[in-house]
Amino acid sequence: MARFVARLPWMLLGVSVYLSSCSKCSSTVPPLPDGGKAKGKHLSVETGANVGEFVSLHLDATDAVHLAYYDRSQQALKYARQTENGFSVETVESNCSQCLYSAIKQNAQGEPVVAYYSGTDKMLMLAMKVGQEWKKETIEWGQGTGMGVRLLYDQQGKLHALYYSGDGFLKHAWREQPKPVAAQPAKGQDQPPASAGIWGSEQVDRANGSEKVLITLMEQPQGGLVASYLHWSGLSSELKIAYQRKDQGWTCEVVTRENNPGKSSALFVDSGSAPQIIYRESMTNNLVLTRFTQNGWEAKPLCDQAFNMAFATNGKGVLLVAFSRGPGTDVRDGSLSYALFRQGRWARHQVSQSPGSGAYLDVAVSSHGQPIVAYHEEKAKTLQVFIGE
Repeated sequence: MARFVARLPWMLLGVSVYLSSCSKCSSTVPPLPDGGKAKGKHLSVETGANVGEFVSLHLDATDAVHLAYYDRSQQALKYARQTENGFSVETVESNCSQCLYSAIKQNAQGEPVVAYYSGTDKMLMLAMKVGQEWKKETIEWGQGTGMGVRLLYDQQGKLHALYYSGDGFLKHAWREQPKPVAAQPAKGQDQPPASAGIWGSEQVDRANGSEKVLITLMEQPQGGLVASYLHWSGLSSELKIAYQRKDQGWTCEVVTRENNPGKSSALFVDSGSAPQIIYRESMTNNLVLTRFTQNGWEAKPLCDQAFNMAFATNGKGVLLVAFSRGPGTDVRDGSLSYALFRQGRWARHQVSQSPGSGAYLDVAVSSHGQPIVAYHEEKAKTLQVFIGE
């Protein structure tokens, strides 16, 4: 693994949330301290049959919640913004038989941008709010393209996307900033109309995903992108990491193959610049925390009975991983919990006891360290947001 360390100079060892080392994870998972029922408030975003699937959450500079999600009952992709009076909801894409795999960010102007797969057009699309309208552009065409899509604005403000394509590749795409069509606003318009962006793309690795896969795209401290992702072969899976070289190519490495890992994974950097990954093992239903050391990747089980997963950090040492937890084999039998690392320790809290809560979820951590969870509540058919203390 020495050559791996040499290729990744940003992966320096430092203060870590990792508590002890082991080369392989034990099947016995020590219980996390039980923090009981999570303290905070539940906010209802919208009700309706199957509203809130593939929900994606983003916090703006004021810690206000922004959501993108699929409303299956209306066959529409929707956007919701938190206001003083609740949530303001609008339709991004109507008449969409499948609007899947949504991801949401904000551009430099503070307007939302949403990536999603349109089953109607068989395209991975980007929708950008411009004034009162949603402008659409195509990232890539292809049935099934866009699975697991993640968005990232780099330090230069360029928009990147990471996703699986329908032809069996993990791909990286980037948006070239377009020029306005007109230098001056047309009569009756507030601003010049924007032309559609041009997207370039490249293959990162030959890899297969799955319908609700969670992958990660982030920027290295010294520039260049890095990603954690799954490669699934049908009988087994690999958790992999890929990083962008200075020549703009990608180098891919296997992190682990043990217990069918990686359907859900989240890559982050701790306070000492050491890379770590939280991921789920499909065979054991364990959440595992692994870090990169001079001896390779060292892993420790974090929590058992976990189905699905969403992860976030505020970059100030607070980590949040939410999941559906239950003893069965169906995520719809579980209930929603999260594990929170704050002030140097982990604790597990229950968010909702309702069966099926957490089958679709996303999370964020506020600038003040508050855990925030958006989730589809199966029983009441609502999209909920929990804001913790």
